[in-house]
Amino acid sequence: MAQLSSQLTARKLAEARLTELIWKTANIEIDGISRETVESVLNGVRPPVCPPRTVTTVINIDRAFHELFAYCDEPVSWALISHYNEILRAELDHGAGHMRNYPVAMSGTYEHRTRKEKRVPHAAARLL
Repeated sequence: MAQLSSQLTARKLAEARLTELIWKTANIEIDGISRETVESVLNGVRPPVCPPRTVTTVINIDRAFHELFAYCDEPVSWALISHYNEILRAELDHGAGHMRNYPVAMSGTYEHRTRKEKRVPHAAARLL
C-alpha cells in the first residue's frame, strides 16, 4: 500500500510540474526556448516570433507527457517506446515512430558517427 501511495504522490508531483518538465524537454530539441514561450503555447497562444516547428514540438511533448502519465503503470515495451516517439515526432518527421537512419542534431549540437565508430555497450553491439 505504501508503494502505491508513493507512486501516486510521484505522479501528482510530476503533473504539478508539467510546464517545467515540458520546458526542460523542449530545450533538448529547441535550442534556447524560453519558459514563457512554452507557457504561451500550452495556453493556446502562439508567440509572434515563434516558428510553427517550435509550437508543434511543444504540443507534441505535452501530448507525450499526458500519455506517459496515463500509461505509466504499463510495462515498457518497444511498441510503447515507438508509440511515444510517434507522438513526439508527429507532424515533424516522415516515419515518426520508426527508427531514424539519418544524423540527428540536439540542442544546437551535431555529431555524426559511422556505424563502426559508435560506442555501444557489449550487449547492444551484438544487436547491430
